[in-house]
Amino acid sequence: MNDVKSLYAADNLVPSGFEKVIEQLTKSAEQGIDIAQLNLGLCYANGYGFSQNWSKTVEWFTKAAEQGNDSAQLGLGECYANGYSVTQNWDNAVEWYTKSAEQGNAIALDVLKSCYENGHGIPRDWSKVVEQCKKSAYNGEPVAQLNLGNCYERGYSVPKDLNRALKWWLKAAEQGNSTAQFYIGELYKIGYVVMPDPDKAIDYLTKAAEQGDVVALCSLGDCYVEDKEYSKAYNGIIEKYSNII
Repeated sequence: MNDVKSLYAADNLVPSGFEKVIEQLTKSAEQGIDIAQLNLGLCYANGYGFSQNWSKTVEWFTKAAEQGNDSAQLGLGECYANGYSVTQNWDNAVEWYTKSAEQGNAIALDVLKSCYENGHGIPRDWSKVVEQCKKSAYNGEPVAQLNLGNCYERGYSVPKDLNRALKWWLKAAEQGNSTAQFYIGELYKIGYVVMPDPDKAIDYLTKAAEQGDVVALCSLGDCYVEDKEYSKAYNGIIEKYSNII
């Protein structure tokens, strides 16, 4: 099973020029901002800007997870699953994975399914989960739309269909769901399912980053490294992100 180190490798998450964002993290985290708490936990996990300290990671993940941050919930689940500074406890791990997956975190959904297949937690009837997702998605609930897209992407109790996944992610993205915006941005960036479109990629990734999605921010950073046309968007979003956290 993946662990926090592989899911949140610092080399993948922290682009060049991110140092001034790091300087804001502790202050913002102490003020109770969940995105800052999550990212501070990631810094401690990877030893970025601090000595590696799993106890601090668990502390900050817990604070963010209790505020409903799905990435922190996933990370805290991984800490319990792997015994990082806590006693290994699969019940706690599954509990946090479930909270994260229910908010549309696709990685948590995969990890949760793997847990069930390996005897951790009570297996779910995925067909019922998908049916509930469909009802909520058709009623316009963006998290359900995101989750339904995830189910179509992975083939969970529905035929695997990337076009339908894209359809539901677009609906969620249009309602401001930052995870869906990130997904769509990545698809346009690499030309998967859709034709490559740098302008649309920048648009969706920027929208996600402006809501505090650190992975979207770093994807913009990658764009900046790969193509100077992205530089304006990236330089601007760094400043906005500093204010968000």
